[in-house]
Amino acid sequence: MAGYLNGGVNGGVNGGVNGGVNGGVNGGVNGGVNGGVNGGVNAWNYGGSPINVPIGDPLANVDDRPFAMISDVSFPDNAWAPDLKAQLIINAFAKTDWDTAIAGNAPDNSPEALEAEIQKLIHERNYLRGARVAEILTQVDGSEVYWSNLLMGGANNRPKTAILVACGLMLGQMVAMHYKAKWNRARPVQVFPAITPALPTPKHPSYPSGHATQSFMIMHLLSAVLPGETDNPMFPYIRSLADRIAHNREIAGVHFGSDSDEGEFLATEVYTKYLTSLAPLQALIEEAKAEWADVASHLPLQDSGELDGPPALSMQIARDLKVGLQDDD
Repeated sequence: MAGYLNGGVNGGVNGGVNGGVNGGVNGGVNGGVNGGVNGGVNAWNYGGSPINVPIGDPLANVDDRPFAMISDVSFPDNAWAPDLKAQLIINAFAKTDWDTAIAGNAPDNSPEALEAEIQKLIHERNYLRGARVAEILTQVDGSEVYWSNLLMGGANNRPKTAILVACGLMLGQMVAMHYKAKWNRARPVQVFPAITPALPTPKHPSYPSGHATQSFMIMHLLSAVLPGETDNPMFPYIRSLADRIAHNREIAGVHFGSDSDEGEFLATEVYTKYLTSLAPLQALIEEAKAEWADVASHLPLQDSGELDGPPALSMQIARDLKVGLQDDD
């Protein structure tokens, strides 16, 4: 019950703050998601069941046999919370020399580079932020909901995959924080205050992007469990979601584009140089492969011009005109 109360309080506070800053709708979405996650009911274990299970008095025995203790049992492996099971793997990774062996790339803070970055953020603030703001707020600390939705991994479906996603989130955060402290880069709002971020500026340096590091770490881990890996038809979806989550942080005004680029670089470096030989993680990957064994074939889908979303008005008029002329022929 304490977990549920904590989730409710955290969700209410977080939703209230975000709602006050960004509007009641966005605050409600963010508060609801964070309340569920913080209360222990999240995308990986919640499948339509009530948030709590009240019972008014002790369960009474109506059978002829008396209640007895059940012996010779152990905790089910699939009943582990993914984020807690992932900590066992994080512990093994922490014992390696990744933080000294991977130098990373220093950010380019020259006036010319910063101006180009700020101009890009201004454009995205003006033309992309409005459509993405609810998504951006939910992904502040709820990006796992988007992975669960893409992978159909909720309600204890694909539990090993859920642990892999949790590993990616934790590993990505651990790696990103090390290099954030190393480079200590200012946030975009410090360079150009009129960027007016869509959310309160995070309380740590900008470079690299933690969300980008996490998302691309998840991408590498998930590709390893797919039949054919990056040739699998699921991979483009996984790659696209990783890129979208990272890009949303730029649209939000809290990251430069180069922050995301470095996050992707570090995720690839850590994965190829350390995670491919980390024994407990590789054992988990082998178990997770069984959850994706039947995802290998695909059918082509004709591009109607709207697969990536509605076209711009000018493009839509040109397309409709072309169709009309073809019909006339």
